[in-house]
This record gives sequence, C-alpha cells and structure tokens, in this order.
Amino acid sequence: MLNNKDPRILRTRRAFEEALLKLMEDSDFEKITVSALAKEAKLNRATFYLHYEDKEDLLDSYLTRELKKFKQKAVIEKEEFSFDISKPHPLYVRVFEYLEEKHTFFKTMLAHDANSPIIYSVIDIIESFVQENEKKMAQNGINFTVEIELAKTYFTHAFLGTIIWWLKNDMPYSPRHMAKQLTIISTIGPYEDNPFFLYAKRQEQLKHGKIPKEENRYLG
Repeated sequence: MLNNKDPRILRTRRAFEEALLKLMEDSDFEKITVSALAKEAKLNRATFYLHYEDKEDLLDSYLTRELKKFKQKAVIEKEEFSFDISKPHPLYVRVFEYLEEKHTFFKTMLAHDANSPIIYSVIDIIESFVQENEKKMAQNGINFTVEIELAKTYFTHAFLGTIIWWLKNDMPYSPRHMAKQLTIISTIGPYEDNPFFLYAKRQEQLKHGKIPKEENRYLG
C-alpha cells in the first residue's frame, strides 16, 4: 500500500492532477486517455496505474480532496449569524478567496460540463449553508413569505450561477467585492428601491398630475 504522506507520492499525484486539469481545459474528460495523462505529467503509464485504477479514479480522488477543502470554507460559524450588514459576510469572503486561490480548478471543472459531478457536489455544499441559515432564522422567529424549498433552491442556484459567471469571466471583481455584492443581494436585495412599487407610485402621481408629463417617458 502506498504511503499517502510520502512527499514523492504526493508530488507524483499532483503531477497527474495538474495534467488532468490542463487536458480538461481543451478536451472533454471522456476523450482523455491515460497515455495522454502520463505524457502531460511527464511520467509513464505504469506509474499512473501504481497510483490509480483508471482516469475516473484520478478524477474522483482529485474532486474529493478539493471539495472537502471547499466545504470547510463554506461552513458558517455560529458567531457569523450576527454580522455588520455594511460589510461583506465572512462566509462569502472565505468562499470567494478560496475560489480565487483555486480558480483554474473550479473554472475548468464547473464551466466544463453542466452535468459534471462537481456541479452537483457544489450544489450540495451551497445547500448545506443555506439550510443552516434557514434553521437559524427560524429559531429567531423569522418566517419566509414563500415556500422554504423554493427559497432554498433559488438562493442555491443563484449563488452557483454567480460563481460560474465570475470564474468564466476571469474574476473581474475582487473576492471581497463579490462577497459584498452577495451580502447585499441576499439580505436587502439588489434594488435601491422596490422598482415595482416605485413604478406604481409614480403612475398614480402622474394620474393626479403630480409629476410633469415630460418625466413620463422614463416610466415605460
């Protein structure tokens, strides 16, 4: 049995993981061969099979380790349920900083295939902290105005979509900026005022002649 803590073994496995990531940037996983992995890693097939049963074993091992680290970053601490809303939430900061650190891995894996195993694994991780947040709100007497399952699904997939967009666009904003934006969206919403209420209010004011007619062109 191989010693997983042996530095030489860790270097070899890292070489195969980096080779896999490199090849997946340009090719579907199904088309990648063990020979191609060995060539990219500058090792041989015999060495590959000394460490892995097949390429699926390599992918599973790689995903398991990285997602375990990601899940640790996405655990909301008890004291973080009370925070200054004017600042980015610590959980969002941790998550985006880790995504930035591992951006090549997550960009390749998340953007590569909408049905890839990592998508569902990341969804599970996001759902877990959304669910913990829901439990805490329920304990504090905060009720939902929609079905909880709908809210959980909405927040989970909105967060996942935001992550994928950020990675696909080469992280145009800093992790702290993204964390701040997600904090705002998930607490007070993205609008300065309720646009639907504001529109109805101005239409009513216009109806009673309280808004100059020339301003009506801005109301649609």
